[in-house]
Amino acid sequence: MKAILEFNLDDEVDASNYELMNAATKLQLVIWEYDQKLRSMYKYEGKEEAYEFRQMLREMLIDKNINHLI
Repeated sequence: MKAILEFNLDDEVDASNYELMNAATKLQLVIWEYDQKLRSMYKYEGKEEAYEFRQMLREMLIDKNINHLI
């Protein structure tokens, strides 16, 4: 199975969408690192609020149906 995305880079909206698609992997990594930082803050530093923020982050991911990507 293949999927091919095509963008018209002369079109401003398409060019912006192209840049976003290229940044998607980096964005995924940033979200994962943030999740792990919150986990560490809660587990090793005893910061209770980090647990709440981590739960909020995970709920947002679930709401957008992208929690399996992180």
